[in-house]
Amino acid sequence: AAAGRLSQPAEMERQVKRMLADPKARRLSTEFFGQWLGFYKFDQHRGIDRQRFPEFTDEVKSAMYDEAVSFFEHIVRQNRPLREVFFADYTFANAALAKHYGITRKIEGTQTGKIDGATEFQRGGLLRLGAMLATTSAPLRTSPVKRGDWVLKRVLGTPTAPPPADAGSIPADDKQFARQTIFERLEQHKRNPTCAACHTRIDPLGFPLEHYDPVGRWRQSYSDGKPIRDGGTLFDKTEVSGIDGLVAYLQK
Repeated sequence: AAAGRLSQPAEMERQVKRMLADPKARRLSTEFFGQWLGFYKFDQHRGIDRQRFPEFTDEVKSAMYDEAVSFFEHIVRQNRPLREVFFADYTFANAALAKHYGITRKIEGTQTGKIDGATEFQRGGLLRLGAMLATTSAPLRTSPVKRGDWVLKRVLGTPTAPPPADAGSIPADDKQFARQTIFERLEQHKRNPTCAACHTRIDPLGFPLEHYDPVGRWRQSYSDGKPIRDGGTLFDKTEVSGIDGLVAYLQK
């Protein structure tokens, strides 16, 4: 820098490659990607009710954080195409996290390793990272609103306005839904005209992730046996169904 050589493109490229090869470059994943996408310091996350979800142990939480950091570190260090942020068919896990996710392959040890063919187990890419799914959940239940708002704000860069003071809310505990699903409760909530405008944009982007529970596990139904509705009509009238439908929509 003192010699002025950093103004030369070839020298700049050489120095960037040198720094990315250093172990300290992992900070790019923890700081830049973590702050941008919301998993910064996820290993200290306190947003999940541990009595409702005792499976969300410190070991699992730490492994989820390592999964997210390792995923983006791999993309940067290996110079992978940016599209793999969303469409990668791999993830990173250790034995504890693989068990938590229900991955049936034999994975041993506490060290995080790359798992290819992850979509077979409903993993792979940003939208299926456990840290992201837990961060965008409420303490006692999933939140299509938080997840949809996260997609709008962090992924698409089109945030909605803050809710009005009289917007109201639905119960924080899905056990208080009076035998209704979260979809039905939010449909009632949207009958308020002051809420409908934003929820029409937010909710259809959150419901495709509804098969993932608050701690990032894939589920076939709700705890009371009710079927999960994981689709909706986007603001541009596009019909999206499930995580695969949302990923396909983002590919366009």
